[in-house]
Amino acid sequence: MQFRSLRIKIITAIISLFLLLVCLCFTLPGQKLLVWVANKTVSGIEIDGLDKRLLSGANLTLRYHNDDIDIRLRDTKVTVEWLTCASVCIELDAKAIAIVQKQKSVNEEETTESGQVELPLPIAIKRAQVQQFSLETPDIKVQLQGLDTQLSGSGSHFNVPSLLLDSVKLTAKATDQPVPTKSSAPLNALAPLQLPKIDLPLIAELGEIKISNLAIDEQTLENIKLSQVIVDENVDVEQVQLNYQEWFISAAAEVLLSDWTIDLRSTLSAPQGLASLTLVGRPHDLTLTLNTEGMAFAKLQAHADLTTTNWPFDLQGQIDKLVIPSEPTTLKSATLGLSGDASKYNLSGSLAVNTVQFGDVTATLEGQGGLQAFTLAKAALQLEKAQAQIAGQVNWSQGLKGKVNGDFSQLPVDRLLGLVQYDAGLTENDMLAGQFALDFISQGEQWQVNVERFKLDGKVAGAPLNADVKVVVDESLLGEFSHARLNYGKNSLTVSGELGQQLDLDIDFQFEQAANTLIPADLKGSGEIFVQGDHLKPRIQTDIKFDSVRYQNIALHDLTTKGTVDIANEMTGQIKLALDRLIVDSEMVEDIRLAVKGNQQQHNATLDIRDKRVVASFEVNGKMQQSTWQGELSSGEVTSQGQTIALQSPAAIMISDVSQRIAKQCWQMDDTDLCFAAEQKGTQGQADVKLEKLALAKLQTWLPAELKITGETQGRG
Repeated sequence: MQFRSLRIKIITAIISLFLLLVCLCFTLPGQKLLVWVANKTVSGIEIDGLDKRLLSGANLTLRYHNDDIDIRLRDTKVTVEWLTCASVCIELDAKAIAIVQKQKSVNEEETTESGQVELPLPIAIKRAQVQQFSLETPDIKVQLQGLDTQLSGSGSHFNVPSLLLDSVKLTAKATDQPVPTKSSAPLNALAPLQLPKIDLPLIAELGEIKISNLAIDEQTLENIKLSQVIVDENVDVEQVQLNYQEWFISAAAEVLLSDWTIDLRSTLSAPQGLASLTLVGRPHDLTLTLNTEGMAFAKLQAHADLTTTNWPFDLQGQIDKLVIPSEPTTLKSATLGLSGDASKYNLSGSLAVNTVQFGDVTATLEGQGGLQAFTLAKAALQLEKAQAQIAGQVNWSQGLKGKVNGDFSQLPVDRLLGLVQYDAGLTENDMLAGQFALDFISQGEQWQVNVERFKLDGKVAGAPLNADVKVVVDESLLGEFSHARLNYGKNSLTVSGELGQQLDLDIDFQFEQAANTLIPADLKGSGEIFVQGDHLKPRIQTDIKFDSVRYQNIALHDLTTKGTVDIANEMTGQIKLALDRLIVDSEMVEDIRLAVKGNQQQHNATLDIRDKRVVASFEVNGKMQQSTWQGELSSGEVTSQGQTIALQSPAAIMISDVSQRIAKQCWQMDDTDLCFAAEQKGTQGQADVKLEKLALAKLQTWLPAELKITGETQGRG
């Protein structure tokens, strides 16, 4: 009797517990109680109050976060029905779902093998709509908008009739890349490609996928459409279509996962033309074919064996014609040939173009290469009568090392100057020939170029020209000038010295030039410039003398200048210039002297003229403050024809990038006063001038003898 009573109590307790669980899990008050308990006891979870049962369309707003992840659901409704569209029929409607992975998982790189996927009973997603979905990891951010899809599954078979997306945005995050360790041994061979045999744990059919906009970093694809995608033992895509800028791409593909047999066919159409590409075969016998028509008529075919060491290949390409309407250059033909494997291959190519500037230009090249080096056995360039030959080699097994040498002849100088739109009036007879040889080395951010030989020889504007340069320079522009010489006619320029942390350069030049189309001035003179000291802030010393300089209607005779400038010491220095005669048209001024001394903070300039007709002297003091020069005209006096006009008091002058100002200054000649001031800001300016008690008889000395004037005048403006 006691046992029966105990059994009844146990059964009653079990039934009561079951009813309690049912009330808690499947009634609105019970679920509200569970939500309240979860909010109070589970760290990091926040669930807003429910208006319906959870799986019956309740409007759920939830957040769960910890040190590793942050999950947010806003206005999310999940409805589950039984035995309608499937055994379990689910409908999802969410305004926003956001998942943030705060740090990488320590087991992120571990992989596990999974067996066959088998659903215990048929399940279907009648409809899933998500207005906004975002997934953020330390490496990438994925944003989806307007997701609308359907899905059904039974056993290992899944079917997605449609999947629509308004936009997808993928943004890769900048991460600190680990410093690459130096490889102890260079790459000597490419290992055979071994692709695994894939046995997918499910069968999937996708009826139609549409993505209106897909943004990957800065690139955007539009109107993406995939139709009839089947994934089982094979991957079969009946059609893929998308737009990228002004291009339209269409493709179809089939991949047999058992042996990786590929059959890919695609076309690209654009306003410039049409291109078709096919990739067919298995990894040991792949064939790539590319054909284009329209603006460019080209074809390319390549064969490769990826299952053999170093991947043997053969590639042949040809362009019959390429015309770009807006460009003055037409590609007439081009060929490219590659054969061998990654460790040893032969390269050959040719190019023929027609340019407005140079006419027909042809080029050919031959070379051999491997995984560590490439040798350019021969490269030839033909430009009308001009020819160039180049050879060289590059090795990148440890850093980058290379050598290049070559020669050229009958190079048209007038055509080269035409590239920079400079018309020197040269003719087709002005040509250059030359030789060059250099080697270079690069390791990380450090590099050095050694120009062992660079020579020019030819004729320009009727005068012989030759140059010879030998120099070593590195990434800091440090090195050595063994010599750099340029001779043009009777003119010469020579540079020599050291380019180290401490500079020691000597620049010598001599001019004896008669005006021609290249240098439209008569020059006769010589000089020397020394550059010494720190390579960033050197000390510059000049000693220059020109016997004569003539340009159009201006002539200078006996011009000398000597000076020193110490850039490291606030541009401290002094410069003296002396000019015996300055002739403009038929007017001549003699004995002109200019002296400048000081530094950026304080400097002084004096100008003296001791001509037979005019004697003048001026003195200016000034200083730089930020980007504004502030100075004053300290003194000034001009005497001519027995009349002297002198500055009465110092006058301030200010010049900057945006404005110029000359403060009021007054000059006096006997009883006559002349005062003026001026200011300009941008394109606007004004000036004030005042003239008092000018005796007209004072002007008589500058007027013809037969013209007599008397009286007095004054003015203001």
